[in-house]
Amino acid sequence: MIEKQKTGLKQQQPPTRFIKQAGGWRRLRQVVKKTTVLALVMANVLGLLPWAVMFPAQAAVPSMMNYQGRLADSNGNLLGGDSGQNYCLRFAFYDDQIVGTKVWPDQVDYETHDDTAVVNGVFSLQIGSKTYDLDSTNWLDGQGWSVRGDDVWLQAWVGASGCTDMEELSPRSRITSVAMALEAERLGGKTEDLFGTLAENELVTGDWTFSGDTSFTGTVDIGLESTSALSVGDGTNTFLNVDTVNDIFTLGDSDGSGNIIFQVDAGNDLISIGQAVDRADLQQFGDYRLMGKKDLLTADLANLTDVFVYDTTTDSDGGRWINDARSQASSWYNESLSGANRCDGFDCQRAFPRKAVIAATTAGVRIYDAEQNTLWMAFTDSAGYALPAIDPAAISAADGVLYVAGQAGGAAGLYRIDFIQDRVDRWTTAGRAVSGQAISNRNAANTFTLIPNSAGLANAVVNQVHSQVVSGVRYLAVATDNGVSLVNTQNNQIVSYRNNNSDHYNAVWLTSRGDLFAVNETQAQLEYWELVQNDFVDKLPGTPDFVWNQSSVPALVNTGVAPVIQTTPGQLFIVENSSTID
Repeated sequence: MIEKQKTGLKQQQPPTRFIKQAGGWRRLRQVVKKTTVLALVMANVLGLLPWAVMFPAQAAVPSMMNYQGRLADSNGNLLGGDSGQNYCLRFAFYDDQIVGTKVWPDQVDYETHDDTAVVNGVFSLQIGSKTYDLDSTNWLDGQGWSVRGDDVWLQAWVGASGCTDMEELSPRSRITSVAMALEAERLGGKTEDLFGTLAENELVTGDWTFSGDTSFTGTVDIGLESTSALSVGDGTNTFLNVDTVNDIFTLGDSDGSGNIIFQVDAGNDLISIGQAVDRADLQQFGDYRLMGKKDLLTADLANLTDVFVYDTTTDSDGGRWINDARSQASSWYNESLSGANRCDGFDCQRAFPRKAVIAATTAGVRIYDAEQNTLWMAFTDSAGYALPAIDPAAISAADGVLYVAGQAGGAAGLYRIDFIQDRVDRWTTAGRAVSGQAISNRNAANTFTLIPNSAGLANAVVNQVHSQVVSGVRYLAVATDNGVSLVNTQNNQIVSYRNNNSDHYNAVWLTSRGDLFAVNETQAQLEYWELVQNDFVDKLPGTPDFVWNQSSVPALVNTGVAPVIQTTPGQLFIVENSSTID
């Protein structure tokens, strides 16, 4: 019979172990704990908790723990003698001091150490060295059982060799921590391979989670596998996400709204700043260079009649009008940025393009952002619209106004699209008429109201228009099928010119000095009318100040057949102050 008896156990000097802390590995001294249970005296070397000891990263953590004790009979005599004798010891862990649930081993069995040598009462063994190692139990997160280290109790049994007459010893011994095991617990129960200092250029693999403050010095390269992802957040909101499956890099708002600030969608060749429901502002410091482009759809430019490149920075205000307060209050600035008449499915800005390519076709007028190569706005040429089936033939622009030459239909004439005033008006032979609709209603029903007693063009069929500032006033030179009309946009007065009645004019140019050049298709000649800003009476007919034709000096090219100027009317372009003669 083994009886309860207090006894002592001389403390031994254990081997040195280390624990990983900030700044390096710290030495951990082992402690021998003295416990007396009945006649079984138990001492746990290195502590009894699995997380009590951390080893350097290059050493694996044993899944066992040392256990020593001393056996004595009811009279206090040490068992085993000098020569030793074998006994049977059995162990299990419970979550309660008296009853509770067995938590290790997880199976219905117990850990049995048969034929344990006892010499002069002293024995030594390793719990977890038999069938069930201590790795089979998760000591911290409750997988399989719901206790923590401060609620673990050791139950022991002792009996003769062969495990007969086993006696349950009581009370159970509480598993406690040595001093450094308390520090080890703060590591969250992670295994030792998750801690350590990385050497320079050391490669680490697997899934990593960082919480709290994490600092990196030097260069950190993160390589992602094809099925992995990288996320940075505060546990609730994600601020940065790398999706390697869909090839998307995203920066999000820090307020948890989930809105996108910046996104690179490599799979769809798309870079987004902000989104439709939560637009983001872009601040640019310094210059940028746009290297890519989008092809203009050939269907959009079928039956092309004219192209005008409009650089708003050359306007009288330097192009500030494109995004000033007046423009921002206009209908065209605030209309929907979608559909075939605005942006055509591409992302585009509200402000008028700083540099625009304006194309006239028989189907209408299209304005492209020259810096982005995308459609900005479209005017459809259709009956009842702002451009009412006029077959646009030519186009010009200056100071926020587009001038469109119309050749066909009962509404043919010169159309003025004024983005600053947000309106459309026109000149025909009857005079000047104004639409009652703003530019945003360009592709809907428009009604033009004639201004009484206003001046009209020489002819409604307009072949070309040229805009020029002369003596501080903007004039429009308009080539028609029966003369050239000069429109003073300041007072809307018109003076018309032609050499002979019924002369058709195909091209026109007005210089900054006030010299008018016009191509007369009927007479097969280029005409020069000098200082036209000083004229206040029509010259119908009139005599040009000079004429170039195939008989003049110098003469136009004679091909030996019908004059080229007559059979194939072309464009006229004048370069001022370029003559080396006069």
